[in-house]
Amino acid sequence: MNYEKAIIKILKLIKNDSEKYFSDLENYLKDTDCQKRIRKANNYKDLLYYLSEFCFQKKELKLSEKLSMELFNIEPDYPKNIFLIGKIYFSLGEYSNALKFYKKYEATPYNNELLLDISLCYQLLGDNDIALEYLNKYIKLDNKNYNALNNRGYILNELNLYNEAIQDLNTCIEIDPLRSEAFNNLGKAYFNIKNYKKAIESYTNSIKLKIDDPNPYNNLGGLYFNIGKKDEATDIYLNSLKINKNNSSTFRSLALSNGINLSNDISKRFIKIFQETENKLSDRQFIESHNKVQINTCLDDLVNIGFGLGYLHDKEKEFDKAFNYFAKSNNIFRSSYKYDINIEEKLFDEIIKVFDSDFFSHIDTNKIDRNDEPIFIIGMPRSGTTLLEQIISNHSQVYGSGEIEYIKETANECLNQLPDKSLNRINELTENHIISLGNFYLDKVFYENTDCKRFTDKQMLNFIYVGFIKMIFPNSKIINIERNPLDTCLSIFFLKFNGHHPYAYNLVELANYYKLYQRIINHWKMVMPTKFINVKYEDLVGNLEENVKKILDYCNLDFEKSCVEFYNNKRSVITSSSLQVRKKIYNSSINRWKNYEDKIEPLINILNE
Repeated sequence: MNYEKAIIKILKLIKNDSEKYFSDLENYLKDTDCQKRIRKANNYKDLLYYLSEFCFQKKELKLSEKLSMELFNIEPDYPKNIFLIGKIYFSLGEYSNALKFYKKYEATPYNNELLLDISLCYQLLGDNDIALEYLNKYIKLDNKNYNALNNRGYILNELNLYNEAIQDLNTCIEIDPLRSEAFNNLGKAYFNIKNYKKAIESYTNSIKLKIDDPNPYNNLGGLYFNIGKKDEATDIYLNSLKINKNNSSTFRSLALSNGINLSNDISKRFIKIFQETENKLSDRQFIESHNKVQINTCLDDLVNIGFGLGYLHDKEKEFDKAFNYFAKSNNIFRSSYKYDINIEEKLFDEIIKVFDSDFFSHIDTNKIDRNDEPIFIIGMPRSGTTLLEQIISNHSQVYGSGEIEYIKETANECLNQLPDKSLNRINELTENHIISLGNFYLDKVFYENTDCKRFTDKQMLNFIYVGFIKMIFPNSKIINIERNPLDTCLSIFFLKFNGHHPYAYNLVELANYYKLYQRIINHWKMVMPTKFINVKYEDLVGNLEENVKKILDYCNLDFEKSCVEFYNNKRSVITSSSLQVRKKIYNSSINRWKNYEDKIEPLINILNE
């Protein structure tokens, strides 16, 4: 092969595409290491590969991509290049493209590390089940790999398999007790099973091992915030910002914990960062010179800072500025994922069709031998569900489980037992099947206080499953809490959720989802009017004791004064309402929407249809 001619050909190819990349490649070709590497090439295809590999190691990802894709177009079956393209796209944050090439490489003889790479792609794309399958394959081959076990511990946490996660993460720590990542993930697992002492210990160890990592600080601060220790949470966030002064996630957490105000130098700094980041993202040259990961980091910063500043301006009654920040943050975040509310509507339609007024005539729930009386609190987010659970769980006989996912998991287990997994055939379940589904749910419920005979499940979106709940727990108590729809939706729009609420970041989609909620609640009222009760948030706030007595009576619980002194409840509250429910009752959030009336016309119009 004539190296000079081959290199001239490659340079011409690059120059036709980009003067910048042409200049970069010219400089790299003068590098001694690069010259040594390309001298190993036996032909033009090898030369393209070695140049691409060198550029990749120099983090010239776009240049590396161009070289490797040129090679791929010439020779699609060059295994090392296929793997390299996967790595390039992964580094660019284009995980779907990375996965496409990793899967091509999977069909060739490959090293076991590919299983980790494929798993990580699925994890970052949000498909934890498949990510776990690939990790399990790898760990069968090497059960002492720290990264694999740590990643599996992280995914098991995400899948609510906390005990399995703890086992993996403890193994990680045995393998390498000087790395911080497993301690941080272990803290999350202990937090989720409400072992706060071990969670604090794990987060603290993670911080000691890697003092400049903001993640354990944020997690530890969140833990203190959720158990009502606001001052400790604020101190953690402030310490984190001393080390990572521009960390947007920490700033948002600090703002929401009321640990800061607009006059603080930290707030002023983040106002400036927001403006500078907006300017960067409007600069075409900046966009072209940065990869997708870097751009997404900037967008994430705008989202976090915007929600934090929106909250602070709202608190100062600067409503125009507050809404401007909230609107920008919501728009950016909404553009990061796909969502079709028509899919939700089809699900609601199917549930309403199956659980109709004739449904319970086919399944005689009186024959279901169950005395269990779990208390389900349902409603839209930000409607008062946390307040209601705080009230009921302050009763001596009730344990507050919080937002647990077990009804959804039980419903999925039910589908697996049905012929063709068809919801339309649910009335074919036997009494034993129904009892086993109830046991499946109860086996998953975690009891922190074994003295409590009753518990609450405050997974708000269980309003979809009211018919299913009444099938497996005929004696269950279901309480739907409703708040002024405009106040509810506005409060949702002003919050960046930790969980999956794709409808929440666009006013039109939010209004339409609220209408779906109203529709299915009206359906339950029609087909089972005596099976659950409705509570108005405004009535609860306006006449607390009278309404608490009614709620407790419905739940077959004696009145206890502690229930109206809910603000003394020491249980953890893992929602954004943690601060509010530790205060005495207040009504300042009623008709809050009027402060933004001129900005939420799409919301008002749809809700008033």
